[in-house]
Amino acid sequence: MLEAAKKKYGQRKPILKVELKEVLGIKNINTFDQYLSFLVKTKLIKRYENGVYYFPEENERFKDLSLTLNDVIFKLYLSDNQGIRAGAHLLYKYKLTTQVSKYYEIITNNVSKSTRAKKKYEGKVTLNGAKFTLTAGNLKYAEFIELINNIKLSDYSKHETISKISRVFIDKALKKEKLMYYASFYKGHYYNELHKNIKEIMREIIHL
Repeated sequence: MLEAAKKKYGQRKPILKVELKEVLGIKNINTFDQYLSFLVKTKLIKRYENGVYYFPEENERFKDLSLTLNDVIFKLYLSDNQGIRAGAHLLYKYKLTTQVSKYYEIITNNVSKSTRAKKKYEGKVTLNGAKFTLTAGNLKYAEFIELINNIKLSDYSKHETISKISRVFIDKALKKEKLMYYASFYKGHYYNELHKNIKEIMREIIHL
């Protein structure tokens, strides 16, 4: 059973406790917890944090290496279309800035919707609950809205930024009606600013 788990997840890759329970095929929770405790004590498996484990490297040179924060963040908050990276990273992704951020600003389904700016991992990660449930079908709209919300982080003038974001809208084949629908989940001041910038983007698209 343990070899099957190792083969499925590989070395030094994050595994959730619930995934281990499933792949090991141990239905009784107490039996599973005891077995997992044994695996950790004998260093056959390592605990990164509560609920997150990994198989250590078999190579002696690398056996003491832990998980990378990037892998943990992806596993917990981004995998299976459950979240996006926002903030400066998103602007870098779409070439609106040359600044590479070492911080993670995450919007995800995997925390409460009311979660706002929750800091984790010594402040390197900021978690926000998604305003609408993220899926494979709407992830590109969530990213686009966050691009608009972070216009001020762009290296370019507002006019140039709006022009570049308009190109993203076209390249991703987004629909205005759907964009407005998802934008409606943002309330108050945020929605007013978002709505104003969307109108500017639509005007820019007409002239492209």
